[in-house]
Amino acid sequence: MTDGEGPGEGGLLALALLALVSGAVAGFVGAIFRLALGQADQLRNALIAWAHGKEAAGFLLVIAVCAGATAIAGWLVRRYSPTRREAASLMSKPFCAASFRRSRFA
Repeated sequence: MTDGEGPGEGGLLALALLALVSGAVAGFVGAIFRLALGQADQLRNALIAWAHGKEAAGFLLVIAVCAGATAIAGWLVRRYSPTRREAASLMSKPFCAASFRRSRFA
């Protein structure tokens, strides 16, 4: 330990490298999500342009696709969102509750 390196400095380097890798992965996932949103927007525009030429059938198809997307969104919320009891138990933890109060009412 005479060279100035303490017992925990190797862990700090590993942490810095891990932060670099996790930041790169998060950026990659964000970029892929952004590209997927662009493709979905193009698909939506193509569907609406196609539906304009089909009169009532096209209109009904657009309505059906929107209703299906809404149903999927509702199912995802029911499936993955916490219940009130789970949310209340999360808020009973002192640190979480204090940080929530600060962020919400500050």
